[in-house]
Amino acid sequence: MLQQFASDAALEGLNYLLRRERPARELLRPLAGRTARLQAGPLVLQFAVAADGSALASDADPHVTIDIGARALAAGLSDPAALLKDAQVWGDAEFAQVLSRVAERLRPDPEEDLSRLVGDAAAVRIMGALRTARDEVADSGARAARQLADYLAGEREWLASRGPFERFVAEVNELAQAADRLAERASRLR
Repeated sequence: MLQQFASDAALEGLNYLLRRERPARELLRPLAGRTARLQAGPLVLQFAVAADGSALASDADPHVTIDIGARALAAGLSDPAALLKDAQVWGDAEFAQVLSRVAERLRPDPEEDLSRLVGDAAAVRIMGALRTARDEVADSGARAARQLADYLAGEREWLASRGPFERFVAEVNELAQAADRLAERASRLR
């Protein structure tokens, strides 16, 4: 149920962007009837290209499957071209290239869309607040990860920090070399 809702919303968003970008639709028109499957973790969007270059929901076997990483998905909300940069692709390479070119042409402008509802000044403030919140969440996550790593390495000694780990590796290598030398000496004694 949730998957269907997310898929329908993504398809509606894709078509909204395609309606605004005629050159992107023109790229898709010759590929009418082909199907694509975009997957990002548990989220899946499967669509067929319509004759007018829009996207229609489809259950047919996809001509191309594109697996998008979670990090790329987060970046793709504001920059669709970022979605496909590090994606894994299976199937029709030509179709995948066209989809990549289409993604480069799609430029979401949430500030412009929001301004139609609340006005220009409010839209600028709302989007600024959302960007700040996104940056704060990313910074907080990075700080929390560093603090957890420091705690596990220093306080609990569950993880080895880089210095002690590198010394351990060097000691193991030295021990292996000594064992090889000992085995060689032992073979000469026979």
